[in-house]
Amino acid sequence: MQTPESWQPWLELIARVPAAVWIFVAATVGYSVWRGGGWWQRGAGERALKRRQRIAEQAEIDAAGVLRSAGYHILDAQVEHHWTILLDGEAHSIELRADYLVSRGPRRYVAEVKSGRSAPSISTAATRRQLLEYRVAYPVDGILLVDMEAVEIHVVDFGDRIEQRPRRARAFATLLFGALIGAGAAWSAARFGFL
Repeated sequence: MQTPESWQPWLELIARVPAAVWIFVAATVGYSVWRGGGWWQRGAGERALKRRQRIAEQAEIDAAGVLRSAGYHILDAQVEHHWTILLDGEAHSIELRADYLVSRGPRRYVAEVKSGRSAPSISTAATRRQLLEYRVAYPVDGILLVDMEAVEIHVVDFGDRIEQRPRRARAFATLLFGALIGAGAAWSAARFGFL
């Protein structure tokens, strides 16, 4: 097979380059690929990240239907909440954003949507910490973990230290209210001669 005539000057130029230069170029390219990957790998990483973001966004959209079909009423999406934390007495405002605020009956929940292999698992530390932070910060009755890989809704209960706090406050308020009613009834009975 003959080479086109337009290539001849280039081939002659390449033939004049010493072999040491070609070895240096090959070694430099090889080292660059070995150390940090080439531009094609960075591009693949960016494409994979964008793909994961698209999947996560679609999972959040699909989760609304899953929540509704399970009997939850969606009150709000992408729910912002400002939480103030004291650090050595100094207030720091933290901005949080949960996927959904939902209700079923009288109870309200933050619903966090997760997709992928590990994110929907309560064993994943980042997921667990995020849900715990939401449970402490948001004024809700509970937390829902919406696993869009398995298409399941899980109620997350962190135990007595977190979950019983609102119930104890309600029990104390009920007891106090009952004591006031009882005291009022006893006073009325004594005043009007029923005792």
